[in-house]
Amino acid sequence: MARIRSGHPWIYRSDLLTAESIAEPGALVNVVDERSRLLGSALYSSTSQIALRMISPAAVSSEELPQLVSQRVSAAIAYRKRLDLAETSFPD
Repeated sequence: MARIRSGHPWIYRSDLLTAESIAEPGALVNVVDERSRLLGSALYSSTSQIALRMISPAAVSSEELPQLVSQRVSAAIAYRKRLDLAETSFPD
């Protein structure tokens, strides 16, 4: 779990302490270490080798998730505008 503590956003299936399904696909879950210390919140995938994708180093409730996503999209748009990439087109 040192990878997660240092900011890596993925937890691989092989890193999970249990091999059984922990949640429904796409579920928001709290991630804890082997001592039950909170590492943050993540979205769960039942099919990928990347079983958990961290979205926050804090606990996030399902009610808070839409606001978190909205804030991140707004921040990404603002960042893109600062870089003057808003009108960037990419070759086909």
